[in-house]
Amino acid sequence: MRGSSRSIYFVCTNPVGGREEEYNHWYDKVHLPEILAMFPNIVSAKRYTAADTSGTHAYSAVYEIEGDAPATIGAIGKAMASGALSVSDVVDSTSTVRTVWVER
Repeated sequence: MRGSSRSIYFVCTNPVGGREEEYNHWYDKVHLPEILAMFPNIVSAKRYTAADTSGTHAYSAVYEIEGDAPATIGAIGKAMASGALSVSDVVDSTSTVRTVWVER
């Protein structure tokens, strides 16, 4: 992460068909609070709904990370795999796209 210690982790997702209400509840009430509680270097987490419904993703989440983004994202993956961080079957994991953006 040259040049900065601040990054944005951008995650685009979709709910499983017919489970949008459950998906939004899980993301807003379970997932984001857990992420913010478990990873103090994630200084903010916000969700967005696509304004243009012709795209491939209906929702995105933007996590602002201070410090080592790859290490933080790796720790998130490990926490999900171990069950320390909740996962849900309401997220269509086959369409999820993740990217990291580094502040210039």
